[in-house]
Amino acid sequence: MSESADFPIVGVGASAGGVEAFEKFFRHLPAEPGMAFVVVTHLSPDRVSSLPEVIGYSAPMPVVLATDGEAIAPNRIYVIPANTILTVKRRTIRLRPPNATQRERHPIDIFFGSLAEDLGDQAICVVMSGGGSDGALGVKAIKEAGGLAVAQGSDGSRPAYPEMPDSAVATGFVDIVLPVEQIGPKLIEYVNSRLSLETVLEAERQSNARQVLREAQERIYGLLRHQTGHDFSG
Repeated sequence: MSESADFPIVGVGASAGGVEAFEKFFRHLPAEPGMAFVVVTHLSPDRVSSLPEVIGYSAPMPVVLATDGEAIAPNRIYVIPANTILTVKRRTIRLRPPNATQRERHPIDIFFGSLAEDLGDQAICVVMSGGGSDGALGVKAIKEAGGLAVAQGSDGSRPAYPEMPDSAVATGFVDIVLPVEQIGPKLIEYVNSRLSLETVLEAERQSNARQVLREAQERIYGLLRHQTGHDFSG
């Protein structure tokens, strides 16, 4: 997939059991997925993280430790350093120390929230194995911005610690729940479908095909009403 100035950024959050999930997730992605990935997890503040090297064994694309002020590029994986809070602003990584007085114990929520604010409907989040509920509030922020929310499911390769993905699913805002090895291919499918739709819309804008598109939309609305009982025409 060719690089684009407005490529999606995927926030990947995990805690306990995350290393195994990361390895299975990235192993099933191509070298050039047309997306960037930012890995946020709960790390000991007193240890240097070896996570970039661990992920690098299975990932087909470059894996780097995130640095403050670095512009995020597609087809790369950025890993949060220990004892930091990671956010994104104008597609650029921002790092700062945790605020001890505010007890910032949910770094995944914080990153997902900043990703939603910065990228809108091009923000994607994936919640994987972990204890607790970090990521659940961030999933809500991603969906409110029009992005895609995914959680590791219990079918196939079960999360070692299902509390975190289960908490995300319980919000009702998760779009897709899959075994971790199936998430990567599904993201590729999702991004390709977005590109196809954008191509169709651009062609529609440049031609007199508005009526054709309107008729297609009406057929889609009819199918949705028939299958779900809900009217999406608004």
